[in-house]
Amino acid sequence: MKLYNGKEVTFNFASIDVDAGLGDDVFVRIEKINGGRFTAKAGVDGEVTRSLNGDNIHRVTLTLQQTSKFNDALSAVHLLDVQEDGAGVAPLMVRDRKGTDLFTEPEAFIEMLPDQEKAREAGEVEWRFLCPDPKRFVGGN
Repeated sequence: MKLYNGKEVTFNFASIDVDAGLGDDVFVRIEKINGGRFTAKAGVDGEVTRSLNGDNIHRVTLTLQQTSKFNDALSAVHLLDVQEDGAGVAPLMVRDRKGTDLFTEPEAFIEMLPDQEKAREAGEVEWRFLCPDPKRFVGGN
């Protein structure tokens, strides 16, 4: 029998271990943003040729509670990146410690400061990271 536990997912960016204050549902989303790694084209005779798409850019979205202390840390990294031109480019890793899922990028960066909303109750903040050429393994538990 297998068991998934969201508490066993590690998110690390710029040596910051985000280990608390996560969103209450989906707290990490990883997506390839410009199509698949391969394209295929068939000739008149039906022969198929596939081409490797060199674009491997991924977006990782981290959802935190509005009250999370990690919003402060990520804001500081992003502001340093803007002020010091590239100082916020850093390694990013997402790993399931109870399984084999692994996503790593040595040169990730925060795409922009998150949108904000203020409401009757505390909400969530979505941080988006761009990863130019990550290594990704989708595994199981």
